[in-house]
Amino acid sequence: MELRRVKIKQLLDKVPKIIFRLSQVVSKKVKVEVEGEDVEIDRSMLAILEDPFVHILRNSMDHGFETPQERIESGKDEEGVFLIKVWTEQNMVRINIEDDGRGINGDIVAEKALEKGTITEAQVAAMSFQQKQELIFMPGFSTRDAATEISGRGVGMDVVRSKILQAGGSVGIVSELGKGTSLTIALPIAATLSTRAILRLRTGTSWFSVPMDKVEYISCIQSREKVLTSSGALELFPYRGSNIPVVNLRRFLTMEAEQEQEFRSFIVLQEQGSTMALEVDEFTEFETHVMQEFLPGHFEVTPFEGASVMGDGSICLLLSLEKILEREGLNIGEASLSADIAPGSEKKGKLELGSILVVQPGDEPVQFSMEMSSVVRIESFQSDLCKRIKGKRIYKSNMGLLQYFELWECGLGVEPREAQSMEIVILLRLGSRVVALGVNSIIDMITERPKFIGGLNLPCVKDIWDSGSHLVGMLDLDAVRDAFHPTSSDRGLLVEA
Repeated sequence: MELRRVKIKQLLDKVPKIIFRLSQVVSKKVKVEVEGEDVEIDRSMLAILEDPFVHILRNSMDHGFETPQERIESGKDEEGVFLIKVWTEQNMVRINIEDDGRGINGDIVAEKALEKGTITEAQVAAMSFQQKQELIFMPGFSTRDAATEISGRGVGMDVVRSKILQAGGSVGIVSELGKGTSLTIALPIAATLSTRAILRLRTGTSWFSVPMDKVEYISCIQSREKVLTSSGALELFPYRGSNIPVVNLRRFLTMEAEQEQEFRSFIVLQEQGSTMALEVDEFTEFETHVMQEFLPGHFEVTPFEGASVMGDGSICLLLSLEKILEREGLNIGEASLSADIAPGSEKKGKLELGSILVVQPGDEPVQFSMEMSSVVRIESFQSDLCKRIKGKRIYKSNMGLLQYFELWECGLGVEPREAQSMEIVILLRLGSRVVALGVNSIIDMITERPKFIGGLNLPCVKDIWDSGSHLVGMLDLDAVRDAFHPTSSDRGLLVEA
C-alpha cells in the first residue's frame, strides 16, 4: 500500500496550465494558489480525481468567475483567485477548492431545473437556498441554453459526484452570492477495494473471517447454560427481543467434531435484512486484511467470496454470508424465527441475553442503562456530522438525518464543556421515531436481568440497580421521549422506527 502511494502534486501541477488555457477562451483573469502538494494518495484514487478536477475547473471558469470588468464594478480585483488546499484527516484525503467568483444563484438553478421538468414547483417551494444550489449535481443539468467550447453539454457536476461516491468518497459544496464557492472532496488515502476490515475466527484448526461491516454483536456463553431454544432441528439465539437462527460453522463445513468446550462463541451477523448467529470455536480481534479475489470459475459452489494471506503464509478464507444463508435455506429478509416458547416466557431469566446497555452520558462518573430492544444501531460519534439546523441539532447517521440529543437535556448530568467529549452515538427508538443519543462511552452490555433496588429521585429514571461498583439508573424511555419531544415540525428530520 505504501508503494502505491504517490504525491497529489502530479495532478495539481496540471491545474495552472488548464486554468490558463480556459482563461484564454472565456477572457477572464485568474491566478492559482495551491497548498498541500506533498500529500500522498493511492495512485488509483489519483486517476479517479482527474476527470472530476477538469469538470470543476471548467465550471468555475465558465460560471463561477466574473469578467474583469464585472469584478471591478463589484469592488473586486480584476484577477480572480482559484485556491486549492489538500490535507489528510484520519484515513481520508480532503481537497478544498475555492474561488472568489460570483457564487451560485440558487433561484436561477431552481428555475432551470423547473424548465427541464426534473423537479416540481412544490419541491422548489420546500427547498432552502442551499438545497437549490445543490441542484447543480443533478444528471444532465446545465444553466447554458446552448453548448459552448467548455460547458453546456449537460455533463459536469453530476459526473464529479458520481465518480467520487463510487470511490467511497464524498462531495460537499458551500456558496455565497457575490463572495464565491467552496467545494470539498474527501477520498480514501488507500484503494478501498484492496483492503477490508474483518473479524477473524477459528473453527477446528482452520481460520476464517467475516466482514466487519456485517457484524452486529459478539457473545460467549458457558456451554452448560441453556440460553438457546430450538424450533424443530434449528437452534435459536435470543437477540434484542427476538430469536434468530444459529448456524454452526463446524457442522456447516462438515468438519470433525471436537470435545465439548467450556464456552460457546457466537457472532451475530446481518446480511440484506437477514440476521443469524454464527457459532464458532473462537474469534480474535478486528483486523484489516488485504483481500485477494478468486479466479473466475473456481469457487462459485463454495461459501467463500475472497481470501487473505496471513503473516505465517497461511490462507484465511472470507465467508460469504449470502451463500451461507442460501445453503441453509434461510430466506433473505427473514430476520428472525419464532421459538417454541410458552407465552410470556420470553422475558424471563437468561432469554434476555444482551438485553441491557450501560452507558456513561458525559464526563461525570454517572451511569445509566436502557433496554437493548430499543437500540437500533450504535455508531462512533463524528463531530463534523452533527449540525445545527433551525435551532435544533441534527446528526447525519448511516440511517439518514436524525434529531440529536444528550441526556443532560432531560436533567441527567450537566452539559459537557465540548461536544467532542461524546464518543458514541446510539440510534434509539422512542415510540414510533428514531433519534440520535450522544454519550461519552459504553460501559457494559448486561446479559442477565439486574436486581432493581428502588426508585431514584431523578427525571426520566424509573429504577436503580447496583452493578458492583456503581449505582446505575434505568432510563424510562417514555419519559425520555416526552422530554425530547420530537414535534410534528421535525418529522422531516426523523427516521421512522
